[in-house]
Amino acid sequence: MSSEDFPNFWKAALVLFVCGLGLLSCTLLTSLSCCCIRNVFRKSVFTVSGTVQAIAGILFMLGLLLYPAGWGSRRIQMVCSNRVGPYYIGDCSIGWTYYLAIVGTIVTFICSLLSIQAEVSTSSTKVQEGLIEGKNVICLI
Repeated sequence: MSSEDFPNFWKAALVLFVCGLGLLSCTLLTSLSCCCIRNVFRKSVFTVSGTVQAIAGILFMLGLLLYPAGWGSRRIQMVCSNRVGPYYIGDCSIGWTYYLAIVGTIVTFICSLLSIQAEVSTSSTKVQEGLIEGKNVICLI
């Protein structure tokens, strides 16, 4: 689409969101495989997943910041009046999907923090001794 109808800021935000979702898909695959594999690149699965989730959250934040920069486009001016501009929506209002994207970004960071706590709880000395003895580890929240 042309930049007048679909601003470059929106295109960049879309790419950032897709990259973030791709990273979160990778964390899904590692979390499914953590029953069989405990380490990835000599790091715990929890540490790797938490780091990747934090990077995805940063990409989501950048996308959320870039999206309103495209409000000055011709397409928005036709719908909301000529008083719109980057980061100023004029007579229009923000839809609920933008707020859900903000909530999803916050949840992504919360999951990243929870993975750090999972790493701490499974790497304790008591847990390591139990694994050496042949016991199974079950994580409960």
